[in-house]
Amino acid sequence: EDNVVAILGALSSREAESAAIKADELGVPLITLSQRSGLTDISPYVYRNALTPEMQIQHLVRTAMSQYGMHKFAILYPNDAYGVESANIFWDEVMARGGEISAAQIYDPNSTDFKAVCQKLVGTYYIEARLEEYKAKQKEFSKKLRKRSSRENVSAEDILDPIVNFDAVFIPDSAKNMGQISAFLSYVGVKDIHLLGMNLWNGPGLARRAGHFQNSLLFTDGFIQNSQAAKNSRFVAEFKSLFRDDPTMMEVQAYESALILRGLALKGATSRSDVAKGLMQLENFPGAIGPLSMSSSREVLRPLYSLTLRKGEIIPLDVQE
Repeated sequence: EDNVVAILGALSSREAESAAIKADELGVPLITLSQRSGLTDISPYVYRNALTPEMQIQHLVRTAMSQYGMHKFAILYPNDAYGVESANIFWDEVMARGGEISAAQIYDPNSTDFKAVCQKLVGTYYIEARLEEYKAKQKEFSKKLRKRSSRENVSAEDILDPIVNFDAVFIPDSAKNMGQISAFLSYVGVKDIHLLGMNLWNGPGLARRAGHFQNSLLFTDGFIQNSQAAKNSRFVAEFKSLFRDDPTMMEVQAYESALILRGLALKGATSRSDVAKGLMQLENFPGAIGPLSMSSSREVLRPLYSLTLRKGEIIPLDVQE
């Protein structure tokens, strides 16, 4: 009725899928901001400007293997849609690059006790699987225990050494859960490895949560506040001035999507087919914090950062310490 030539919106997975189906029915270009998998497969009229798990994981694995020389990985992931999808993408990406998944464990996303899942990851939970080794270690343990003070309480769980046959653990979960998991990983004897994650980790308080792994984090995002691109961004400066706060990736994507549609309108796009054609021709468009291009699968592509933690601050890897 309003004769719109494009629609910008749909955030949640459920509404994004419904909107995509309706956009296909009406033949109207839809730019969605949802991360839901497979949205652009629904219709040639669906475009997406979102930092999907697939984009992040491809960048993460490439950095881990090419820059850090990692080859073997473990996965600890929550039993929810985001965790399962991310674990599957990570597994496929590692295998495609010639790497190896040495161990994987799933956990209840509502759990706060990760002791058992961490023990399973390093082979100290099911004693029967290492029974001969356990018996031999138990004899050594008993001899040492007799020599120790009776006040010293050593658990039998300490008998078996953890099997840490991986360079890093991928945890597709929040920074809060990563922090709890990292504490249990330390408890079961895991050290000298990296923890890998995605943009859910990019926020305040990360150093406090990371514990012993503060200097061993590697994660990705499309936006970081102290990057040179953010410092030079007019959008970031004006956002801070107006709202007295830093923009998140969602604000960046929403602004850029509107900017793209505005640019097409100013160039004379007056029909839905004009907008669709213009979107597919998007290349090196000056976004809020970097150039944007449209992929053949109608995904907006942007520069991604490999991030780490140094001296309590989140920094991109290309920043000198």
